[in-house]
Amino acid sequence: MTVTNLEGVGYKYVIKDRSNKQVRVYNLNHSIYATINLTVPVGGTIEGIGLVSNKLFNNSSEIEVIYAFSDCSPTCLWTTQVIDENGTIVSTINGCHYYKIVNLDTDGFKLLASIDDPNNPSKAEIYSLPGTIPCESCGTLTGISGKSDNSAYLNSYPNPTNDFTILEYELPKGVNQATLKISNSTGQIIEEFQVDQNFNSLELNTGSWDSGTYFYHLEYGEQRSETKKILVVR
Repeated sequence: MTVTNLEGVGYKYVIKDRSNKQVRVYNLNHSIYATINLTVPVGGTIEGIGLVSNKLFNNSSEIEVIYAFSDCSPTCLWTTQVIDENGTIVSTINGCHYYKIVNLDTDGFKLLASIDDPNNPSKAEIYSLPGTIPCESCGTLTGISGKSDNSAYLNSYPNPTNDFTILEYELPKGVNQATLKISNSTGQIIEEFQVDQNFNSLELNTGSWDSGTYFYHLEYGEQRSETKKILVVR
């Protein structure tokens, strides 16, 4: 489960269900807000589901999802596609097996696509996006990128929260212990926990925290994981 901040709508929980080819969006009270069915060819396989947003890929307020699928009949080809909640295909990038959304500040948001066409040389394409992402850190902005054995996994829910959140973690292969550190917006460490491979989550009481954005990461040996955010609202 992840969280997204939809422009004009607010924060929503998101579940990305590859096996059922669906993305389900929930209100913060856990009621269903929208269900988006992902279109793939017969025999195709969804390889990854990326950002859930609105007003990013076009100016419509409809919820949109970017995802990638492969079709191996007869030759394996990848496609990255954007679909909205009504089932309308917003954009299709044939041959795209990896993408990343970046903010170039004054030049706006761009989609960087890696194109691998068996009939042509590999290439990169850059697409301008008309909208923005109104979210501090709602998941990663990458497309097909999962956890590798050499990276740590972090997630938190509910997020946003007001009284508690569950921090999920998974240590890299070969790492038995790590330090989970939580800091405020000024960089001050406010909580610190020792964790190991025997558990994969920690319940964190945020009831005494002020409203705002907090950061957490794992440290193990000389390594440090990516930093994630927790939003506390009152």
